[in-house]
Amino acid sequence: MLPSMHGMCELFALNANVPVAATFSFRGLAARGGLAGDHVDGFGMAFHDGVGCRVFVDEAPASRSPLAAFLGLHPMRAPTVLAHVRKATQGGVSLAYCHPFRREWAGRSWLFAHNGDLKSFDPALGEHFRPVGQTDSERAFCWLLQRLQQHFGGGAAPA
Repeated sequence: MLPSMHGMCELFALNANVPVAATFSFRGLAARGGLAGDHVDGFGMAFHDGVGCRVFVDEAPASRSPLAAFLGLHPMRAPTVLAHVRKATQGGVSLAYCHPFRREWAGRSWLFAHNGDLKSFDPALGEHFRPVGQTDSERAFCWLLQRLQQHFGGGAAPA
């Protein structure tokens, strides 16, 4: 295994005006999950069509995961694709800690992935958005959605 040049997770994002497949790019990112990098604490990939989404996560290293191999070979098309290989800084190795995270709000699916370490980030969270795991990233996502809900109310989500 080669040493990583980064101490934290790695992300891949694609946004296009038409649905596209990201199989080639994802295969490159998946290699960072154990072959060409040390991001071995799980991975995830999501396909978002603007309203709904498909999310795939696995706690196995992406370079050895049958699910990652499947995603790298079978094109799924979406205008927005988000992928993440994890190197744990908070929380253990578990499906609950694999990004991207998904929540429903205002009749739509929202996705979030994060690269970094938010030390001592423990905001007060209400009852609507609660983290499943113990990562700073998921807490940040819940907090962001909570703030959006407070700002926009129970009505329509922002464009």
